[in-house]
Amino acid sequence: MESEGRTNEEEELGAEKGKEKEGDKMEERKINKVEEAENEKIQKKRDIEGDERRENGEKKTKSEHVREKKTEVVPNSGKEASYPLVPSKKDKEQYFAHFLDIFKKLEITIPFGEALQ
Repeated sequence: MESEGRTNEEEELGAEKGKEKEGDKMEERKINKVEEAENEKIQKKRDIEGDERRENGEKKTKSEHVREKKTEVVPNSGKEASYPLVPSKKDKEQYFAHFLDIFKKLEITIPFGEALQ
């Protein structure tokens, strides 16, 4: 009977911990959303200030140039893969033929006794 009581208590503790974890995750999501909203407000404010300065004839600051570079989207042509491509059968045959050429040219000069060891 005692073992059953312990398992029920353990199950209750496990359920409470699960609820706490879910609550923590929800809090993190809320915090992240608030931070994102604040960052967007700050960015909009900086953009407006930068526009006003440019209208007044002032030059862009270094940080504005950096921000613009970060926001620029580089188009991906799709031709270049970020990982090595699998060699085709033709490529493998060429590599093997090159290997055989080198292997045929290989010369080793060692005494016969050392070769037997």
